Amino acid sequence: MNCNTARRRSTRSQNSLVAPFFGTLLNEVFQSPVAEAVQNATVSRRPAANISKSEDAFYIKLAVPGVSKEDITIKVEGHQLTVSSNTTSEENEFRLREFDFQNFSRSFTLPKNVSRAEVAASYDAGILTVTLPIAPEAKPRKVQIK
Repeated sequence: MNCNTARRRSTRSQNSLVAPFFGTLLNEVFQSPVAEAVQNATVSRRPAANISKSEDAFYIKLAVPGVSKEDITIKVEGHQLTVSSNTTSEENEFRLREFDFQNFSRSFTLPKNVSRAEVAASYDAGILTVTLPIAPEAKPRKVQIK
């Protein structure tokens, strides 16, 4: 018998002592009413975001596949932009739920140079694009020498 064989046998014997206890414990945990409630709970997620900037505006792109534009709310309050959706799903008998794009909320702190009154949004192929124009007075400008 070599060292590797002895180690495997030792590990198997340890597993056979531990497995019955933990196997039963894990089965009880994963089959309990609490586990079922957690598995069926509504999941709130933060959609992935890409933020970019041009000379004229900042752009926030959010991945929100499967959400209709009518279900998305965009609010600008002070220096805070919040994008959210809170809809109910027709399906409620999940055995496992790893994603849910129906319910989310994501907030961003706006830079001071954004023209809040001119914030706009568009939605195409599951991507929400929020355009945050830079206020004209905050844009760099060339000064001519006289």
